[in-house]
Amino acid sequence: MREVESQLLRNKEDIGRLILESVDDVLDGIFGKAMRQAFYDLLERKYSMSRDDIPSQMNTFLLILERNFGKNIKAVRRDIAQKITQNLVANTNLLSRLSPQEIANASSSWTSTD
Repeated sequence: MREVESQLLRNKEDIGRLILESVDDVLDGIFGKAMRQAFYDLLERKYSMSRDDIPSQMNTFLLILERNFGKNIKAVRRDIAQKITQNLVANTNLLSRLSPQEIANASSSWTSTD
């Protein structure tokens, strides 16, 4: 049982890293690295949310993005979801360890149409 719990934790951590890499890549592509870092600084200073909190607080992060960059954030959400999917497919080792539910959860918040 501990091995299963350990594997689930490892999967969650790996998915979190994959999500952060995906978010970084998309924000870099849209705003550039300096603006991305400035946004992460704002995120921490104004909203008390660190970059590392993003995978566990995706909805909050998306609301903050919308507050700061406007309603056109739907394209960013779509781009992040696509990047997560691309990174999952590229990482066959991680992909082979994940359950279908874990895969679905990895990008579901990014594609909702709130």
